[in-house]
Amino acid sequence: MVSALKTCGHHQLCIDQLIRIGEIEKMNYTKVTEFIILGFFEFPEMQLLLFLVFLIIYLMSLTGNLLIIFTVCSDSHLHSPMFFFLSNLSFLEICYVTVTVPKLLAVLIAQNKTISFMQCMMQMYLFLACTSTEFYLLTAMAYDRYVAICNPLRYTIIVNRKVCIILAIVSWLIGFQDPVPHVTLISQSSFCSSNEINHFFCDITLIRMGEMKKMNYTSVTEFIILGFFEFPEMQLLLFLVFLIIYLMSLTGNLLIIFTVCSDSHLHSPMFFFLINLSFLEICYVTVTVPKLLAVLIAQNKTISFMQCMIQMYLFLACTNAEFYLLTAMAYDRYVAICNPLRYTIIMNRKVCITLASVSWLIAFQNPVPHVTLISKSSFCSSNEINHFFCDITVLMALSCSETSVIENINYVEGPIYGFTPFILTVISYVYIISAILKIHSVKGRQKAFSTCSSHLTVVLLFYGTSFGVYMKPKSDYSMDLNKLLTIVYITAIPLLNPLIYSLRNKELKGSLYKATRKAQNCCFSSLN
Repeated sequence: MVSALKTCGHHQLCIDQLIRIGEIEKMNYTKVTEFIILGFFEFPEMQLLLFLVFLIIYLMSLTGNLLIIFTVCSDSHLHSPMFFFLSNLSFLEICYVTVTVPKLLAVLIAQNKTISFMQCMMQMYLFLACTSTEFYLLTAMAYDRYVAICNPLRYTIIVNRKVCIILAIVSWLIGFQDPVPHVTLISQSSFCSSNEINHFFCDITLIRMGEMKKMNYTSVTEFIILGFFEFPEMQLLLFLVFLIIYLMSLTGNLLIIFTVCSDSHLHSPMFFFLINLSFLEICYVTVTVPKLLAVLIAQNKTISFMQCMIQMYLFLACTNAEFYLLTAMAYDRYVAICNPLRYTIIMNRKVCITLASVSWLIAFQNPVPHVTLISKSSFCSSNEINHFFCDITVLMALSCSETSVIENINYVEGPIYGFTPFILTVISYVYIISAILKIHSVKGRQKAFSTCSSHLTVVLLFYGTSFGVYMKPKSDYSMDLNKLLTIVYITAIPLLNPLIYSLRNKELKGSLYKATRKAQNCCFSSLN
């Protein structure tokens, strides 16, 4: 930095560069590569005794919980919901002690107190994940006991095998997703006070004490959404086009929700998921299109930092929700075609509500780490967003902070939360198509395929455009193409969904016709 001062002189540009250099140096001088776990350093003469105590506790915990798991698995009389959750809890307790105690034993007996930064973050994440999971598993066990005592005659029907597996999977899934934003933010922090942890493991409360607040040298308070600035003479025309699409999307999807809710003949799993999808499409267009309309007609291009983050979060949440809802709908069609005799038993009311609730819950939790990291980023190049809404890809390009963590999260979460729904949907349709091909009559094949053709069309449209936007390599990235494809799945898909389902489904078409006629009659009678 001294040599830079000599060459710069008093030029303002050099001064700005020096300020930036100084800030970068400030941000880097406290980089921690390892921590020191102090353990029970207050009792140096008792280290061996403490080692023996914790070793015995650890071995007893492992033995006891493994014995429970082995006994429940080997004895068919114990294959009940209560013992299923108990074996899950026992496995969780094994994870609990294994995450923390072995390192404590190493600290006590070998005085091996150092732990690498990455190992510390991993230990903290696993400990928090186990804690969260225990909350949810204990809740599931409480629900099991509630049904067993308050509704004993229907216990085996309500808490069946499928419900138990879903409750356990959801508990583990949400439990391991909860700590992601916390650990991600801690891993991006600087530590200025000390790297000594006065505990026997990497506890989040103690690590935060050594955290230094990051310097944000380019604090942005608002962004400018450029929209379709390439076509200044077409702003009014584009406004009218998007306004018509928006109103038609709202009308079509609201009409589907009203029709399904008012007609008792449509109270089936397929239409239950359809009204969830229609509500989602309303959310989709409402999150993005109103701001676009304001940009086009009133040239109100500014959006506050907080509004931008909220818009990005809601858009990503809606995208995730559509992945999971389409997967749930694919499963519904699979059961209806491949197992029609047991359809009403398998796809009962509780299963449908659980699938929908889980879809919405995971979808609104998924984007939290991404949005949290983006909100903590610095934006040094520009605050102009060359898009018609706050898209994460554009904001990552504008950010001058390190975005590798977000990319790493995408690499980890992508296969789990992105490709898993896609693969499950593909597998469902492989079974569906193979079952349809086994039907001998042409009429029977057509009837079976007509029940899932509308859903398949929506799946192809949504996955095609989504992969086109977010799975494209950086070398082939084009902002114009990105805008075009995004327009398709933000405006075209919500507009086409009501048309696809109403035109291809006879039941819905008939109910829509009846509802329209009823509305017309009411309107005419009120006029007369």
